[in-house]
Amino acid sequence: MDVPNNIPLHVLDPFKESLNSLLVIAFTPTNSGNYHIALSICHGASRYCEVPVGKSVMHFAVFSKTQEDAGRALAVTRFASSWKGTLFFANGKMLKSSCRIADVLECYLNSMACEDWKAHCFEVIDDPLAKPLETKLSLSITVSETPPAKTVVSIDRYVFPCKYLRLWFRFQTDHPSDFVMQIHAGAVNQDCNICPHFNQNEYKKIGIKKVLRDATHNWSPSPIFRPTED
Repeated sequence: MDVPNNIPLHVLDPFKESLNSLLVIAFTPTNSGNYHIALSICHGASRYCEVPVGKSVMHFAVFSKTQEDAGRALAVTRFASSWKGTLFFANGKMLKSSCRIADVLECYLNSMACEDWKAHCFEVIDDPLAKPLETKLSLSITVSETPPAKTVVSIDRYVFPCKYLRLWFRFQTDHPSDFVMQIHAGAVNQDCNICPHFNQNEYKKIGIKKVLRDATHNWSPSPIFRPTED
């Protein structure tokens, strides 16, 4: 049911409203020079109302999962995050980190500026179960009649569905939950599941790559000089 912009006091529950919206922001009047700008932006949100709090009021703005409202939510978040008593709600809970909220919203808006948002959001990674390639740096000089044997190794490649989450995420190969559910839990912990584009089910195999790896590291070098027979 479509609810008017100015919602009656008894209708708006920030926890309930946040279940089907992008973000709900609540704040009280402040002496900040940006207060009236933020308030004006909130009036353009999907839903807005004022709740009396003693002799003051608390402003509630409900931002929908659209590019326009995401832009509004980001602006208000940046203005109001330092104000005492500002509250943020998403997915039925009150969020703690306004900095992380702003980062996620900005990431989403950047993706919407791309012709293909997946080009911004997705990263291609190696199979987490694949044996990692040797990355240590070393210098050695060996003289041998034959070079070390090489073997071709195929490594599966996967799409990781959130570039933002990838910065903090680590797969647990011995975890009872599969990788898709681990990604979802990681997104919840980092609050990036508020992004309208986030979908843990986008994690999937897309191909393979072939690399050369030493077949063995235990081969013995031949001597540099050979004695001559008398």
